[in-house]
Amino acid sequence: GGRRSGGRDLRGDARVAGACCQGVSSFLKLSSVLGGVDGQQHASSGFARFAATARAAPDALSALARVCAGRAGDAFAECAPVAKDAATSALATLAMWADKSSDTYSSRSSAQLSEIIGTAQVVPSENFNDPLLAVALVDANAVEAFCDAAGDDRASFFRVANACAGVRASTRAASATRDAKLGGAAATLVERNVVPALVAALDHARAGDRDVSAALCSARARVARDVAVTLRRPFATPLPPVGTPSGASAEASLRRYQEVLLKEAAVVSLVLALEDALREDEDEEANASPEESLSETLADLSLVFHRLDATGDPHKSKTSFAGPPVSLLSQLVLRSASYASQFVEAGGLDSGLTKRLLDPKNQVSILVDALLAISQIARLGADKYVYIKASDACCLTVALLSHHDCTVRARSCNVLGNMCRHSSFFYKEFAEQNVIRELTKRCADSDKTTRKFACFALGNAGFHSDFLYPQLRGAVKPLVLLLGDEEPKTKANAAAALGNVVRNSSVLCDELVAENALEALVTLATGEPSGTDADGSGAHGQSQETAGQSPVKIALFSLGNLCTHAPCRERLVELRLEQKIQTLAQRPDADASVKKYVARIQGKIHGAGK
Repeated sequence: GGRRSGGRDLRGDARVAGACCQGVSSFLKLSSVLGGVDGQQHASSGFARFAATARAAPDALSALARVCAGRAGDAFAECAPVAKDAATSALATLAMWADKSSDTYSSRSSAQLSEIIGTAQVVPSENFNDPLLAVALVDANAVEAFCDAAGDDRASFFRVANACAGVRASTRAASATRDAKLGGAAATLVERNVVPALVAALDHARAGDRDVSAALCSARARVARDVAVTLRRPFATPLPPVGTPSGASAEASLRRYQEVLLKEAAVVSLVLALEDALREDEDEEANASPEESLSETLADLSLVFHRLDATGDPHKSKTSFAGPPVSLLSQLVLRSASYASQFVEAGGLDSGLTKRLLDPKNQVSILVDALLAISQIARLGADKYVYIKASDACCLTVALLSHHDCTVRARSCNVLGNMCRHSSFFYKEFAEQNVIRELTKRCADSDKTTRKFACFALGNAGFHSDFLYPQLRGAVKPLVLLLGDEEPKTKANAAAALGNVVRNSSVLCDELVAENALEALVTLATGEPSGTDADGSGAHGQSQETAGQSPVKIALFSLGNLCTHAPCRERLVELRLEQKIQTLAQRPDADASVKKYVARIQGKIHGAGK
């Protein structure tokens, strides 16, 4: 912090500062190692004592931050690389210590933070282990120092990894304190120029780090994880109430933040970083012993500290490295077609990467997020199908239809449905992969969401042509049964699917008659109120005019399709359909859509299907 020795002012002495940084790093490392698995109280005590000293010495924290940053023109820029590494590691460790969430401290954290920044507007959920140290680090320009280190092309990747861990902790502190009135997390990342630094940190072309050692791959995986956690925070933080000054400020900051992410091509960098994150997850699954895993990172103090979970046992920590990047990418793809385009252009649908993302052994969260991203890209248009086909996503998704987790099964059905939402591009592959057979099995799934999306996919499989009608024959009976499902959307999707399997030819008319599909559709159309679903959503794949409508309206539209073919039309006349729907059209609650679909059916009955 600038003590004098023998009459000499040591402030600005790079060698002395560097040695002090190494000493701080060594002390904290020793506290961590001595605490170990059985001595968390010992380690916590060591960190707590040092943290108390550090927060009372702002000049010392500022000096540590200056060495970490290594800015050109600063006297401390001349510190040796080993000193910069030590300073970055020590500063990141302090930031993570201050940030570490703990129920023990939660009751006093918000009050202390409010006292520090003089406002009661601190987000209640922002709990800190050492709020005083958290604010002291922000005031010592730790956020800026970490960004400088993360974006330094000459920095070792281990220094970069420590810097990203520091950014993750210090930006949370800044958002909850000094930047709270500016717009929260998004404002912090924009105003403090955090995004460019984190994007640079993901650069694999960093000088001096061209080897592929296990330790380096591990550090890169941690960078990907910490960068993603930091960049996702603005989306995960609830915005203040709409209409309030703070709410308007937060919304404006979030818009600017999304523009910056797009400009800096954050999606591209995250896609390129996924390989290391997935590989590290696979390596941990295969597992070197815990001792070997720790020994690889003992040289990086903050990385060791980062592994400690709430129990203090580094062996029990099981945090996915790929989870946060995949989650952020999925969210960005869902938010904007521009992000989705960057994802595709960066190789997000590369066949090798897609195979690893959709590996059934992955964590459920990774599978679901990957499926959501692919599904959204499929939704964007038929021009995206060629990229999805090249990724082999169809075959990989079919394998997930029998996954043990119901959310994975449901999202897999949804992906397959969107693969044939816009055209028949995938119909041939559906036939080759027996997709219809597997989707039909999901009609009897115990999960209601899976049943809903299975109907959606089957409906789209019959919408564009009759190519898959032979395979769809076996789906008729399960779809008829689902007309009585508890879920209105499932009823609507099943009704739409039954209408689609006669949309392009009469091949399946005999099957629909034999399975009493016509009776079931008539019952659905005439036995329920004609209002829309509570959330305004409904079946897909029928037509643009019926999208989002109630089971009753979808059933009426499908009955109109059935009236096109003589075998079905004759049976519907026997069921006195015309009289029943006339009554339906005369109900007080009948809207314009109901009357339109009734008129369509009547016209086809009297016009011999035309």
